[in-house]
Amino acid sequence: MLIQRGNNPQKGRWTFPGGAVRVGESLADAARREVAEECGIVCKINDLIDLTEYIEPDETGKIQYHYIIADFLADYVAGELQAASDSTDARWFELSEVANLPTTTGLNKTIEKALHKRKMI
Repeated sequence: MLIQRGNNPQKGRWTFPGGAVRVGESLADAARREVAEECGIVCKINDLIDLTEYIEPDETGKIQYHYIIADFLADYVAGELQAASDSTDARWFELSEVANLPTTTGLNKTIEKALHKRKMI
């Protein structure tokens, strides 16, 4: 399941849902909440897949975006997938379809790590 980003950075690219962690909120709770807000579905958060850092400077070299991204394995529980909040689209994809999508930096590497964790490759 991927969402199409509605905002910069990387607006229009496909990625996992996510967003800011609220004060006092665990990373897993933030992930669960963001999936619900951006996709309208309930999920069960499992293992952490990876922590990555995204830094994007502007044309002058000044840092415009700096994010620490925590990606988790999750299982669908309930709800109807729909774009909401910061996403312009949300869809279920076959793994073979993802290679042809414009995705965010590092997404394919994260998917590969998730498949290894699930022992699918």
